[in-house]
Amino acid sequence: MKLNWETAAGKNYKIQVSTDNSNWTDAYTKVNGSGGVEEISLSPVTGRYVRLYGTERTTVWGYSLWEFEVYGTSDQQPPVQSGNLALNKTVEVSSTQSGLPAVNATDGDSGTDEIVFSSTNARYVRMYGIERGTGYGYSLWEFEVYGQQ
Repeated sequence: MKLNWETAAGKNYKIQVSTDNSNWTDAYTKVNGSGGVEEISLSPVTGRYVRLYGTERTTVWGYSLWEFEVYGTSDQQPPVQSGNLALNKTVEVSSTQSGLPAVNATDGDSGTDEIVFSSTNARYVRMYGIERGTGYGYSLWEFEVYGQQ
């Protein structure tokens, strides 16, 4: 797994996984983070959903990621595809900033922040923001998922 933080990073946060999008299990806990690019290796976990659960920010501006990347494998059978599984996929958002369409999050053109999951089984991946520091929302330039499909 790889996280590429903008200036507004998570000081303390958890990476959580879920099989049903209701019951969440902590897969990783970060304490006293300072942002930048974080490459995270997790113990083997199984889940359909992945989220970042922020508990403390490094700034007053909220949590802002350039990229949130999840790597792993799937138990599903062919077709086998490797590389960025999120590349050019449909994106759903609650709002956008003028001139920055949501499709930019999966267009393959951005900075890098990796989080690596070992043997993770997930069908869907999302960045689940819990609390914003301002009215500006979350900034996510790229959202990539790597593995085999």
